[in-house]
Amino acid sequence: MLTSSQLMSLARGAHEDLKSWSSFVALTEFVWQNTTLVSDAAQWESIWFEMEIVNALALAQWEEQGSPLDWHARWCEGYQADAQALSSELTRLIVTQVASE
Repeated sequence: MLTSSQLMSLARGAHEDLKSWSSFVALTEFVWQNTTLVSDAAQWESIWFEMEIVNALALAQWEEQGSPLDWHARWCEGYQADAQALSSELTRLIVTQVASE
């Protein structure tokens, strides 16, 4: 189970590249079920669904281009801004519990 500080740390770097983004999206899929970490489960699910769309589109394009090792420029050009905005929205829903961690 992830802690709020772990989620915040992962979210900070999630938008950097496709691998980080895909991992973050996978790790956060069911976090909405943990009411000690998430302030609004319905909003979390809504944002996560948008994150999954960005993830699916990016992965599809990456695969269509032959799964190149260096895809950073294309990620930055087409997906990074959306990923950053969505991860920022998601972090606003994380309940921070500094004293208990």
